Amino acid sequence: MTSFLMQHKKALQILGLLLVAFALLVFIYSLKSIFNPVLLSFVIAYILNPLPTFLERCHIPRTLSIFSLYLLLTALIVFIFILLIPLIAGEVSYLYEKAFVGDHFQDTNGNQQWDEGEVILHDLDGNDKYDQPYFAIFIEWLKAKVGKWNAEHPTQPIDWVFIREQVLNKESVESVGKMLLAFSKTTLLTAFNTMMGMFWLLSYLILLPLYTFFLLQGMNNIRDTVYGYFPGNQRDVIIRILQRIHIALSSFFRGKLIICFLKGFLTWACLEMLGLRYSLIFGAIQMVASIVPFLVLLVGMGPNLFLVFLDQGFHFPYLIGIVIIYSILEGLESFVFTPLIMGKETGMHPLTLILSLLIGGELFGLFGLIMAIPLCNTLKILAQEFLLPAWLEVSHCQPYLPNGIPKTTK
Repeated sequence: MTSFLMQHKKALQILGLLLVAFALLVFIYSLKSIFNPVLLSFVIAYILNPLPTFLERCHIPRTLSIFSLYLLLTALIVFIFILLIPLIAGEVSYLYEKAFVGDHFQDTNGNQQWDEGEVILHDLDGNDKYDQPYFAIFIEWLKAKVGKWNAEHPTQPIDWVFIREQVLNKESVESVGKMLLAFSKTTLLTAFNTMMGMFWLLSYLILLPLYTFFLLQGMNNIRDTVYGYFPGNQRDVIIRILQRIHIALSSFFRGKLIICFLKGFLTWACLEMLGLRYSLIFGAIQMVASIVPFLVLLVGMGPNLFLVFLDQGFHFPYLIGIVIIYSILEGLESFVFTPLIMGKETGMHPLTLILSLLIGGELFGLFGLIMAIPLCNTLKILAQEFLLPAWLEVSHCQPYLPNGIPKTTK
């Protein structure tokens, strides 16, 4: 037994370390509500660390540079809450009135419909004419399409009265309303339980800045300390792999943040120059949705086209302008922003990005959404460094280039 242990001492040590690491991960996951602020603080400190490091090289004390950075971030947050959020809230309120309420008018004959000659009491967009809500415009457009279909297909008519009753009758509206109300209650309750409790306020509003401050102060020392524990004969290889991971992670976090802000600002500016409403809303949607490639085409461009159609009808200059704006921005991200800002280390298939976000969000919530793509990229690099060479050695396979020529392996 003793000889067996001596012969397999190294393998048993590695197995023991893996078991300890697995137990540690299970322990952290079971207490994720406690560790999430620490991990999130580490991510924030990792993103912000280059600025204090640069200022420290310019002979500015690191503590002073961190305090200056905190003041800058506080000013940015105050600017967002005081200026941008009220503007977005105003556009959302205006969109609701345009979609479901429309202009208020003096209903002289009590038929609850606009009649020529009645007085407009509240003109939402100030064009001196009565504008129906978007929902009523959509219903009229749908009714016209149904009428056209029935005229062209008399043997296969669509019962408009049945559709109208199903869409507009009181029971259907109440059913949809109850469903939306139940969904809203569930969403708000979940958000309250996970984000607005006293423990969340303590963890994220008080401890998060504190954790981030101490991690920023010692970030470089942490790196040097970790490097010192690497075995001497493998240190250079491990540091090279960690440098690859560092480049990928830093490129993703900082690059994605810059790209999201750039695309959001450019979307708002372009839509504003085009003279379209709700430009700030769609700029904010662009900024958030740009985390996932091409998602903004679904949640940004599609609703934007639909609102312009309801507001202006088939006004081709506006519709074509929106398509051109979103297409150019996606092209700029793919061929200009990503290569220049993020480099090539973060290249991943869009399907992989979406799956990693879904899995990370399901397992770890907010922190999982933040860490899903960097963790996936880290696993990809580790697989390239360890699993792929081992597989090629065992299977005697040769990877192929796109032109079909075998690639020489080291």
